[in-house]
Amino acid sequence: MLNKKSLSEQVYELIKKEIILDNLKPGEKLSVEKISKHLNVSRTPVSNALQALERDGYVEIVPQSGTYVRELSLEEIKAIYELREEIEGLVAKIAINKVDSKILEDYLQKFHQFLIKEEVNEEVLLDYFQLDLELHDYLLRFCPQIIQKETRNIIDLTKRSRRLCILYELKEKSPKDLIKKEIRNHREIIDAFLEKDLDKAIYYSKRDVREAKEQVLKFFYLVQEESYEAVKEEEIGGWYN
Repeated sequence: MLNKKSLSEQVYELIKKEIILDNLKPGEKLSVEKISKHLNVSRTPVSNALQALERDGYVEIVPQSGTYVRELSLEEIKAIYELREEIEGLVAKIAINKVDSKILEDYLQKFHQFLIKEEVNEEVLLDYFQLDLELHDYLLRFCPQIIQKETRNIIDLTKRSRRLCILYELKEKSPKDLIKKEIRNHREIIDAFLEKDLDKAIYYSKRDVREAKEQVLKFFYLVQEESYEAVKEEEIGGWYN
């Protein structure tokens, strides 16, 4: 199950993935002992991984209490997306004359395949989401190595919120309409890179993140509202009972 990278790095990636996929929920307590037994490793790499996850914003270590999955505040989410928006503009500037046209054309073809699917469901949308991430990661590779790691962490911090938002939007909107809009955005980004049009590449790259931020913030506001209404109903129900 674990190989190549250091044990601490592998445990870090495994726990982070579970948080991004929402298998580990905000507020959930993480036991060093249980994780070490589950992964068949000693406690040390697990402790090191949790410390790294706290540094990167995924968990909170509370003295005398334990380690808990951390929920980002709306203010933090907004700031992270705004930072990522600026980073995407910088990535476009660095990558515009370095990208491989053939690879970008392959991405165009892959995005097109989603448009012609007869049925668009949750699984298809999440597959699209993965392709979206792959495209952004490809462009990021042209940046200096020294900034790639931190930039990837910023992108990773947006993954859980974006994924939850997509799944929520499935309840409210047509899956076909959702994916058409998303693919339009990414085709415009790729076309701008193929045309070597820096202004367009920066504009479309930043717009993509900005629209994602607006959708995610709306999603979290709605979720908070629904939670508030549920609590109020509970209180009213308790009063009458």
